[in-house]
Amino acid sequence: MSYQTLLTVNVAHVHQFALIFIILVVVIVAVLFLLCLVVIARAYASTGKVTKPSYRSDEPPELILARRFSSGAIDEAEYHRRLDAIRGRAAPSSN
Repeated sequence: MSYQTLLTVNVAHVHQFALIFIILVVVIVAVLFLLCLVVIARAYASTGKVTKPSYRSDEPPELILARRFSSGAIDEAEYHRRLDAIRGRAAPSSN
């Protein structure tokens, strides 16, 4: 085998490797792009929009608690237990 034949064979292998490498990079980039789209779509679908908290930071805790109770987020027993905790009273023991 002559030097020119070896050089031609090696160049052909290099071009084949480069083509495989380029295809692999394109596939990896496409998969990462699709993964990003899925993550963004799931985040948007779960919330639908960015929501603000249902209370203002300057509201007293009793008012926030009352609002949660009136909306049905907590029941009456939970409301009184948390209200006692806010006001520093000991909760009645269940013993």
